[in-house]
This record gives sequence, C-alpha cells and structure tokens, in this order.
Amino acid sequence: MHFAFEYDKPRVVQALRFHFLSRPEIRLIIIAINVFAVVAGVLFYLKKIRPEPFFLGSVLWIAIMITYWFALPQMIYRKSSTFQHKFIVHINDSGLQIDAEIGHNSWPWESITHYVESPNFYHIYFNPTNFFLIPKYAMDTETLKSFVAILQQRVQKK
Repeated sequence: MHFAFEYDKPRVVQALRFHFLSRPEIRLIIIAINVFAVVAGVLFYLKKIRPEPFFLGSVLWIAIMITYWFALPQMIYRKSSTFQHKFIVHINDSGLQIDAEIGHNSWPWESITHYVESPNFYHIYFNPTNFFLIPKYAMDTETLKSFVAILQQRVQKK
C-alpha cells in the first residue's frame, strides 16, 4: 500500500499542539500552575494573601498557554523543513518507508514504539520525543482502514 501527501500548516500546528499537551511533564506543569492559581485566587478572596501571588499565578497560566498553544507549535513548524516537502508513504509487512524529494527513510515495525491518533493525523513515535505525522486526509477510506488495521496489528497504541 502507498499514498502521497503534503502537509497542511493549520492541521500540522494543531497536531503539534496535541503532541505537546499530551506530554505528561507538560500536563503536570499545567495542572500545578492551575492549582496554584486557584489556591491563590481563593486565598486572595478570603483576604489571606496579598494580590501578588494571585497575579503571579494568572501571569504564569497565561504565559504557559501562550507558549504551548501558540509559540512552540509555530516555532517547530517554521524550523522544520520536513513540513515543506511532498511525501510518498509505502507500507508493507517489513515496515514503513517514506520517500521525499530530499531522500527516503524506512523503519521496521519493531523500531516504532507506539502511535497516537489525533483528529487529523496518526503520530508514529520512534521514541518519546521523535515522531512522524501521517495525515488522515491524504488517504481514501479504504487505504485509511487498511493503514489502521496494519498499525493495530504491528504497533502498540498509546
């Protein structure tokens, strides 16, 4: 099975957001900042603290959300030349092969640690931080069903 695709910037940026916000360490930071902001808000309302901690919690929350929702995905998209190329994906029993104008790469199924499904992509992970985005919109219904069946058979879903 094979199919070709190009990346669509708004969808890629959304997929990068999905990746960052699904990371456990980022979730932990967001939860900690939210708890701090809520506790500071309650204590400020009860007149137990001055407004500075409440203000600090709000500023931290806004800064984290701007960083992970807007700045980081845009920066990764701009810095990575990967998203500017056209690709052809070949899927067979031995693994996954990606061909582009600049070259090709192939991965045996054993080197893929897991995959994650987001609204527009399948995130194929090789380790916790390195992944390749396979767009759903590049495949027709039958190809998508076959691709998902192979992924479910060969790779662990996370």
